[in-house]
Amino acid sequence: EAEERLAAMDEEVRKAREAAAPLLEEGGERFLVAASVRTLAQVWREHMEAKGLSHEALFAEAAGGADGIAKDAFVALLGKLPEALEREELAFSEARREAMFQQIDADGDGKISKEELKAMFKQRFTVVKEIT
Repeated sequence: EAEERLAAMDEEVRKAREAAAPLLEEGGERFLVAASVRTLAQVWREHMEAKGLSHEALFAEAAGGADGIAKDAFVALLGKLPEALEREELAFSEARREAMFQQIDADGDGKISKEELKAMFKQRFTVVKEIT
């Protein structure tokens, strides 16, 4: 019986390590970048609501009329946002802004498309307990 319990505990530890691997192995960088993208999306969502902007209008403003937002333009834009929107929680390091670009640029073509920008605003939730 003790061996069965020990084996069960070992399996639980293995599952926990597997689930926590992104935090343990990468120092949580992927998690932190995703949290930063969520923060950006929330602030932009509030800005759009206050100014009556659509996703298309925000994209046009950010892209400067181009068909996509290049990495350099995105990193520069994010560098100006804390002051422009008076939101210090957007004061990300340049390395974090570059990592955020990489995450938002889902197809890896070097620019953020209108669809990729819209996708950033989608909130995804995971159900962890059965609801009855």
